[in-house]
Amino acid sequence: MSSALLRVSPADAAVAAMAVYGCEGTARRLAGECTSSVFVVEGRHGPEHVLKLGGPAEREAFDLQVRLIESIGSIDPSLHVQEVRRTRDGELMGEWSVEGRTLVTQLLSFLPGAGGTVESSTAVYRRRTGNVAARLVRASRGFFHRSAQRRLLWDISRAQELRTLIDSLPDRSMRRAVEQALARFESEVLPQLPGLRAQIIHGDVSPTNLLSDPDDPERIVGVIDFGDALHAPLVAEPAIAASFLVCGQDDPLQVIDDVCVGFEDVVPLEPLERSVLPDLVITRLAMRVAIHEWRASRSPRPSEQPVFSSADSLEVLERLQARGTRRSPAVSVPAGLPSPSAVIERRLKALGPGLRQFYDQPFMPVRGRGAWVEDESGRRYLDAYNNVPHVGHSHPHVVAAVARQMREINSNTRYLHPAVVEYGERLLATMPPELDTCLFTCTGSDANDLALRLARAFSGREGVVATTSAYHGNTVAVSALGPAGRDGRVPWVSLVPYPPHGPRPDPAAGGAEFAQAMLRGVDELRERDLGPAAFIYDTVFVSDGFRIPEPDVMRAGLRQVREAGALVIADEVQVGQGRVGDAFWGFQLYGTVPDLVTMGKPTAGGIPVGAVVTRREIVDRFLAASHHYFNTFAGNPVAAAAGLAVMDVLEREGLQRNARVVGGRLLAALDELRTRHRSVRAVRGRGFAIGVELRAPDGEPGTGEARAAINALLRHGVLVGLAGPARDVLKIRPPMVFGFAEMRYLVDALDQVLDEIEGCDTPAGV
Repeated sequence: MSSALLRVSPADAAVAAMAVYGCEGTARRLAGECTSSVFVVEGRHGPEHVLKLGGPAEREAFDLQVRLIESIGSIDPSLHVQEVRRTRDGELMGEWSVEGRTLVTQLLSFLPGAGGTVESSTAVYRRRTGNVAARLVRASRGFFHRSAQRRLLWDISRAQELRTLIDSLPDRSMRRAVEQALARFESEVLPQLPGLRAQIIHGDVSPTNLLSDPDDPERIVGVIDFGDALHAPLVAEPAIAASFLVCGQDDPLQVIDDVCVGFEDVVPLEPLERSVLPDLVITRLAMRVAIHEWRASRSPRPSEQPVFSSADSLEVLERLQARGTRRSPAVSVPAGLPSPSAVIERRLKALGPGLRQFYDQPFMPVRGRGAWVEDESGRRYLDAYNNVPHVGHSHPHVVAAVARQMREINSNTRYLHPAVVEYGERLLATMPPELDTCLFTCTGSDANDLALRLARAFSGREGVVATTSAYHGNTVAVSALGPAGRDGRVPWVSLVPYPPHGPRPDPAAGGAEFAQAMLRGVDELRERDLGPAAFIYDTVFVSDGFRIPEPDVMRAGLRQVREAGALVIADEVQVGQGRVGDAFWGFQLYGTVPDLVTMGKPTAGGIPVGAVVTRREIVDRFLAASHHYFNTFAGNPVAAAAGLAVMDVLEREGLQRNARVVGGRLLAALDELRTRHRSVRAVRGRGFAIGVELRAPDGEPGTGEARAAINALLRHGVLVGLAGPARDVLKIRPPMVFGFAEMRYLVDALDQVLDEIEGCDTPAGV
């Protein structure tokens, strides 16, 4: 619905306020650039409310605003934001029809105070502006909304898209200044965005949206207008605030410093954030010039003039470009850290030789954020491998939840705590209804070990069927579920080939083949006088090389082992909780319900948490047989807080969808590499669980190429692992916040690495 169609008269607005909210008064229009109409509703004693009206397309944005305002008000009551007034029916938003149009309504309390101007920009005011911006950031941590990643013209993360407006600028010098700023953004800032902390921000901390005490203009008494709230780099909040205050000032760099001092009193910035902040200020100034002039070119006589004009912004933009900005180093080297070689030597002495390294060269990451990590020298690496930081390294919501619970209590799990129960309920809510009981463990290995005990107690049998190259953990029992069982040293394990995988002309043939393999596995156990208690499988067959079968193939094999009396254990330790994209759990890809589901690794974002989810009758049989399970730390309050926080982030940030969309594009891009590189034998996977199988020059499977590739990728700043029976499959299993920028970085790096490998007679690192 266009702005023209949304022109509502003040009289109609007053009627809407009364009809929807029971708010009596007169209305007067407020100036604004958005498509919604904004009115002050004045009652008997003056201004009382602010009414916003918008078209149906703005419903989600309105919902974001009111929920964010309520959240900030509850978290930091001393940060004066407007109060959300509910409709007569108690809803956060309402609807009102006028002349056949249905409009969305939002009513907020009126905050007294005076909006600032450029002249407000004293050092004290600037620091207080930075302080308020930081408090907004702090109060918004952990909040997310489905509309927060909508496309917004003022989104500084997408500044490069404004290049299309440059031709509308009226003179050459203006075009040159904006072009130069956007080019610098693309070269210097855009590549750094994935490594910056990101969350929902206010997005428009300007003097006009910061209300001051009329008797003390340096004292900020309120914050209004959350219409530009969106998910963006955290550092954009102080950068945007500074971009307003530099206008008309003799020393814009000092202005930026003043804002940063106030901001960092509340929220310290990371070195990378400090380094990009001046460029973000320049970027915002260029955006203001481009957008205001573009709008002027479309409407030569605008109904209102912006408080901060393009002329003001252009003047300081050109001065900053001519003068340059003081820049901190892009990364900092943490003080006092020993070298990797020193750590290797000490580790060997203290911890023994059993701990292996992934790569040929020493690699020591010391911090992480999102999908990126830094080593001891400050070099950044794209993490395309680690699923333990499931929702990203050091996610602020998970960190805050763990710290908060640790400050309160963490104790023996025989005591009651509501968070533990809530976490169990949240996990069960993701499962089919027949899986109704949750038992906590500390790790995925523990979970698989406990699942075996439960299956054996329920079935009265000992034998276990697993796939040939499976990995299910490292306890005495589950470490036998893999290649170690092949030579007969573990008689109660029978190994079968991974199922036929990929699209087949005749899925029934693949199903029959897998069913026969299962039957042979069961018969092998019976020949040893062992009945089958369970079949355990990694639901995407990662260790088997990402061999994902068609649903009919998988169901045929599972029917065979169930007819033999075995329970089915779905091991979700590597790929559960949304990683496969199309489903929350991998077993759901096949339309089947296992008897037991195990999970670990990514469950709590780095805090050791595992679980078994199963049917109550299985647990009852286990307990009735005088079995006992207790684990001091399993499912403790801190572990539960971490697990709940991970679930929150998965839901709020839409990370399962992200795995489906970005993972699908990544799979296609990697498959395109297969058509251009002879060393790529196959690309397999789903969502963010992908394997790239490499082969030797003679076309045979080869471990040398894969090993060379992961070492070369490390040199290019990318982390991946190895999988497959021959360790010839690149394992790509990134944190769930992996985005399109990271996808391109990974694909480009792998493209170069494959060129290097194929150009060598002998792969490097062999």
